[in-house]
Amino acid sequence: MTPSEAAALLTYAAAYDNRTISEIAARAWAEALDPRTMFDDGRRIVVEHYSRTRDWIMPADINAASRTIRLARLDRMQTPEPPSSLDADDIPAQLAWQRAYRGAIGDGHDEDAADRIANATVNVTRIQIEAAPRPVAALVEQIARTTHVPRKAS
Repeated sequence: MTPSEAAALLTYAAAYDNRTISEIAARAWAEALDPRTMFDDGRRIVVEHYSRTRDWIMPADINAASRTIRLARLDRMQTPEPPSSLDADDIPAQLAWQRAYRGAIGDGHDEDAADRIANATVNVTRIQIEAAPRPVAALVEQIARTTHVPRKAS
C-alpha cells in the first residue's frame, strides 16, 4: 500500500472513530501496513470492523484481515499451466510466472488479468486459438447457400 493510500485508509477509519489524523500518523500507518494490502480490501476491512465493534482499528487488524482475504482468494484458485511459449526447462521463469499469477489473484484480479500480469512478468504471450465447433449440418447449409452449382440441362 502506498503512503497516500495508507493516509486515505486512515482518513476513512477516522470517519468512524473520530481519531485525529496527522502526517506522521499517516506515515506510520504506511510503514506498518503490509504492502500487499490492496486499498479496496483495506476499505472493506475498515467497514466490516466498525460494523461489529467500537474498538479502534489498527494496522495489525488490517494486516491480519488482509492476509485472510488473500489466502481465501488463493484457496479458491487453481494455477493454470504457464504459456507453452515459456521454455519448460527455464525453471526460474516458470516459478516467476507462477508467483506473479498467484500474486495477482491474491491482489483480487480475475484469472484473465492474472494471466496477463504473469505473462508480462516473464515477457511471454499466451497463444490462444479459439474455434467454436459448428455442427456439420450448419456448415453444409452455409456452403449450399453461398455456393452456386450450375444445373445440368435436361
